[in-house]
Parts: sequence; C-alpha cells; structure tokens
Amino acid sequence: MAALLLALTSWWRLGSELTLPGLAAWREAGLAPIPTPAPGFLDPADEAEVQAAIARVHALAGRPGAGSDALGEAQGELGQRLLAFELSGADAAFANARQLQPTDHRWPYYLGYMALRAGRADEAVDRLREALALAPNDTPARLQLAELYIDSGRLDEAETLIQEAQARDSGYYWVHALAGRLAAARSDHRTAVRHFERALALEPEAAMLKRPLAMSYRSLGDATRSEQLLAEAGDEAYVRFDPLLAELQGLRRSARATLRQAGEMLAGQPRQALLLLATVEAQSPDDAELYLMQAEALMRLGDLGAAASAAQRATGLAPEGPLGALAQQTLGRVLLAMGANDGAASAFQRAIALNPDLREALQGELSRVADDRPALQPMQGR
Repeated sequence: MAALLLALTSWWRLGSELTLPGLAAWREAGLAPIPTPAPGFLDPADEAEVQAAIARVHALAGRPGAGSDALGEAQGELGQRLLAFELSGADAAFANARQLQPTDHRWPYYLGYMALRAGRADEAVDRLREALALAPNDTPARLQLAELYIDSGRLDEAETLIQEAQARDSGYYWVHALAGRLAAARSDHRTAVRHFERALALEPEAAMLKRPLAMSYRSLGDATRSEQLLAEAGDEAYVRFDPLLAELQGLRRSARATLRQAGEMLAGQPRQALLLLATVEAQSPDDAELYLMQAEALMRLGDLGAAASAAQRATGLAPEGPLGALAQQTLGRVLLAMGANDGAASAFQRAIALNPDLREALQGELSRVADDRPALQPMQGR
C-alpha cells in the first residue's frame, strides 16, 4: 500500500492526470512506478520534452483502448529522455517498455547499458544477451557483450562474438581493439599487436589502445617500441559508434551543454568532438559557435577546406559583435594555414574592426601576412 501511495503521489505531483481506470490498468499490468523528476534542473526546452513524454505515458495509460505496444513505445521514449538527462526513473521506464514490448531489442539494451554503468556486470550480460537475441545484427551490442566476457575471463565466448562481428564489420576499429585484447589475454602477443595496430590505423585518436599495444610489444621483447607507445598513450576512453546511445545524445535540446562537452574534447579528441557537434547541428543549424568549433576540430584533423567552409558559415551567421570577430579570426587562421594570405589578411582586418581588442592578439598572424598585404601597415598603426 505504501508503494502504491508513493507511486500515486509521484504521478500527481507531475501535474498530469491519470484516471482511475488508467491506474487500475497500470497496477494490473504489473508496471513499475517511475520516480518523479524534480523540476528546475534542466533548460526549459529540455524540461518541456521530459514533461511531454510523461504526459504521453499518462494519456495512454488512461485510455481504455490503448494497446500495450503504444504504451510500451511511450514508456521507452520516456526512459530515453530520463537517461539522456541523467534523471532517475529511466530504469523503471525501460523495464516497463521491455514488459510491454518484449520483442524490441532497444529496451533490454538500454537496461544493459545502465547496469554496466552501475557496475552490475552480471545483469548487464543478461540484458545484452537478450538484446542480441532479439537483434542478431546489432554489432555494438555484440561487441559490448564480448568486452564484458573478456573482462570476466570468458574468453571462448568472447571469441565467438568477435569472430561474428569481424564477419560483419571488419573495418570497424572496435572489432580489432577487442580482438587485440582477446589475443593479449591469451598471451598471443603477435596477434594482439596486429589487431591493435589495425585498430589504431582505423581510428588514430584511440590513443588509449597504445597502452595495451605497448605491453604486447614489451612481451615480444621490443622495449624501444613499447616505451615510445607508452609516451604517446592517452587515458581517454575511446568513443565507439553506437546508434542507440547516439540517439540519447540527439534527444538533448540543450545544445549549449553539448557544445561545452565538444569544446572540452577539441584539443585531445577532435574527431569525437565532431561527432558531438553533428548532433548539435541537427538541432541548431544556425548556431555560429557550432561552426567555429567545427572549424577548429577540422583544422586539427588537417581538413583545411572543410574548416574554411565551417568558418565561412560562422561568419555568415555572426556578422557582428564579439562572436563575429571570433568568426573572422578563425577564418583568417584557416586561410593562413592554407597559404591564402590575402584572404587571411582581410579576415584579420574585419576581426579587428569588429573587436579592436584583438589587435594585440593578432600581431603574430598579421606579421606573417604583412609582406603580401601592405595595406595592413596603416591599420596596424591606428
């Protein structure tokens, strides 16, 4: 009775109406109550999305003719939003969705992901196996399960999954990363080296793989190569492409939070930063700051043509003010790196015109193009 009262008060505190027939159907179905997300922790647009998802669940639960499939989809969508914004209740929503849509692999997969994050490895294995049985072609689920098997010493089971993944996605670096881990666990370091090297060739930014690769080289007696790799190794977790987890990121209407996260990744993980920025572009295609970050990431990756296009887009979206000055400065840096000194000089001039405080910061760049653009000299002396 206490649990039921808690569930009821939680629903009513959200301001949604769940009719008595809806409550009866909820109880008869054995669905889990979902904790109330506290208001005020999200941007207004994000909070509106969560509240709309809750309202959809309540509306379907209170509709006598609503089918379990529709309610299951609504529960799953609510779980996605709660998980995307790190709110409590996502596990209950996914459990309800799994019960209502038992053939949909998404819900056990998300439950497995949450169990893995919480350190409940056995539960994660069970849910990922369930998801994989429902969607045998799901490579991320297969590899996540293989990684759990390696961690727990179940190497033969991991090998089967990795071989199946190789048959489907041999060009995916995570496949080779796990094949390398498996070989190293079996002390087959020559095979481990081959797979780790292949993984790094496919994804050069997966610098953390250089650490196990270094250990395998050391086991093979190549201390020089081992030390070199250890000096280059990174500690960041390598980003794996996972459509279901990418969908969570795409649910965030708060582009500011994603931009901040991408900005933190620019220096060390520009390729991963671009993946985040792509999700922001889908939500906020007219955000000048987005294109400035894209230009920076593309410059770091050596794609100067694409960087110039992104910077040009930023200048069009922010023609004035401090952001406009930064856009012109970024465009100038890209053009200078491309050897287009005339264009760079013009961009730097526009940046200083929009924000005179940039004059001192741009002295180095100005000096590099001054010989090609004598007209810069009077401007520098103003």
